[in-house]
Amino acid sequence: VTAALAGVTLRGLWPRLRVVPERSATDAELLLCHTREHIEGLEAAARYARANGGRLFLPPGGCFVSGLSVEEQMLPEEVAQYTDVRGTETYVTGGSMQVARAAVGSLFSLVDVIFDVSDPISRGISLSRPPGHHAGRDRSEGFCLVNCVSLAAAYARQRAPLHARRILIFDWDVHHGNGTQELFWEDSSVLFVSVHRHEAGFFPGSGASDEIGKGPGRGYTINVPLPAGYGDGCLWAACVEVLVPAARRFQPDLLLVSAGFDAAAGDPIGGAAVSPSFFAVLSRELRRLAEELCHGRLLLVLEGGYSEEVLLDAAGQVVQALVDDDDD
Repeated sequence: VTAALAGVTLRGLWPRLRVVPERSATDAELLLCHTREHIEGLEAAARYARANGGRLFLPPGGCFVSGLSVEEQMLPEEVAQYTDVRGTETYVTGGSMQVARAAVGSLFSLVDVIFDVSDPISRGISLSRPPGHHAGRDRSEGFCLVNCVSLAAAYARQRAPLHARRILIFDWDVHHGNGTQELFWEDSSVLFVSVHRHEAGFFPGSGASDEIGKGPGRGYTINVPLPAGYGDGCLWAACVEVLVPAARRFQPDLLLVSAGFDAAAGDPIGGAAVSPSFFAVLSRELRRLAEELCHGRLLLVLEGGYSEEVLLDAAGQVVQALVDDDDD
């Protein structure tokens, strides 16, 4: 987050931005997407970590099992580092849930602003962590505790039921947003489009092109799996040939973006080769698409990205793209 904010600072963009008030998401708001048992488990884990110091890693699968105390299920760091099981890569500290609630609550403040008819602002970006798109209804994994972008979609529908009936979530993170897909798998009011690296052994393993939703949500999940090393051309083609026509058919009221920067060249985890500057190109195109379809309503949410140098460059350019005039 510090690197992303530094990118904004170095470009001298703060005078052109409005910082929305920070607030914490309530239990009722988190329950829009997650089970009460899971939120209570995360809170108990954070309290236990606070009392004992250090980091505690989630149990296998990122889920808490009923009948066992949270203390019995959490893994100490010296054990988790030798456990190659999904979910155990994700940890909590004493302040993790406080930070996660602040990240979600501040995103809700952005939603409030863009659905305020008396406010001229229609787009924004949330530069906060932890990321969220791997978190499912009752599990946390992939460094994600709660699903920020999904909660923003659910909150928008609750906040503005007449003006946020249909929401498009576009995920350009190098990893598939499996949590987001799960949460809207049977929901025809949310169109989820994910462009990501997909191959055997690459986390999270989901996101094949035949994963398209179920029941009333069938056809409202669109996955574009790409090979390792994909770059600007592949990402651009996916947007032009898949995202844009799908968005025009769907006619959303709000466009949300899971904006991970781990597909950028130089990221130590992603294994892709997208130019950091290309995310600004995408952002300008998404601005135009939002202006065409949903009164300019566009919100970006920071997801992955594990190189400070790349985050500084890419995030700074994306914010620049959001604030520049159309003819800049």
